Amino acid sequence: MTGGDWRVESSVVEYENEYFAAGYDVVRRPDGTTARYHWIDPADVVAVVPVTDDGEVVLVEEYEPQLGGTVLGCPAGGVHPDESPVDAAVRELREETGYLAADPTALLAYRPEQWVRMECTVFLADDLDPVERDPDEGEFVTVHTVPVADALDAVLDADVVHGAQLTPLLLALAEGHL
Repeated sequence: MTGGDWRVESSVVEYENEYFAAGYDVVRRPDGTTARYHWIDPADVVAVVPVTDDGEVVLVEEYEPQLGGTVLGCPAGGVHPDESPVDAAVRELREETGYLAADPTALLAYRPEQWVRMECTVFLADDLDPVERDPDEGEFVTVHTVPVADALDAVLDADVVHGAQLTPLLLALAEGHL
């Protein structure tokens, strides 16, 4: 299936800060009409499904002001400029959980929303060594370990269920890693 003759005629940034830009593209559709398609352009992100040698998934719990509640999910965060996704995955895992991954395996890179111009890369980390946590300033997370068989239910039982918290676990489960 092809998208036809779609052409971006102009791109307008309406707002920018240190975390993202937001705006719209004026797009000419195949029928000749034009329309605005809004977008937000944050940094790419990573999510890590960490599994201990004891068969437990390491999850983080934190209050998300934007969602108005507490979420439970895999460690995740932004990819810094000049940082590879795998390096970001190792860094985020250590910062948030106090585990170091020797060689995380990339499971999938995908775009989580049609209007959000970022890529999310999901990693599996199953060779973990405990180290000292190194949280970012303003990052308040509680680390939990949950048996593999209970991980999805734990995330679904959180105060707020958010798709970004479900997708990494569902992907690892579908690929037979959990």
